[in-house]
Amino acid sequence: MKTEKRSVEAQYNQLEKGRTDMRGRMDYLESLLNMHRKYEPYQKINVEYWKLKKAKETKGKGGFLGFAKKSEAEKYRMEYQIELTTYKMYRNVIKGMIVEQDFKSVLKLWQKELDGLKEKYAKTQRLFSGAVVDLAKVEVFNHNRKDLERMLEKENHKRAISKERNITI
Repeated sequence: MKTEKRSVEAQYNQLEKGRTDMRGRMDYLESLLNMHRKYEPYQKINVEYWKLKKAKETKGKGGFLGFAKKSEAEKYRMEYQIELTTYKMYRNVIKGMIVEQDFKSVLKLWQKELDGLKEKYAKTQRLFSGAVVDLAKVEVFNHNRKDLERMLEKENHKRAISKERNITI
């Protein structure tokens, strides 16, 4: 019985560790995705600002067109200064959240990995539930066996006491 309990506990511990690791990774990816959703609107504003700022370089050197685009970029920067600052803040937060070395902010990869982990997590649910039920069965069986042993011992003790009383009377 003890060996069966050990094997069931080993199976349970292995499944629990795997599920805990998956849950941790899923939480990590969900937090990255949530932060990226907050970051995305500001990213669009930053991209537009850089398009206007780089217009001078792409349209030629000097000239009225480059100056007009540059002043347009400055006007845009002044208008969206809070959003551009917020963009930098969110970018730094996301960079700080990423634990992989060369793992850039790739939203589709994060979502794909999260979906795969959710699917794998759901598949392990049945095995995990079975291990929990098996472990509970073993525990209940052990408790009932100990309770039965205790009751038998109590009965034997009562019989021994009643025999002693009958002999002395």
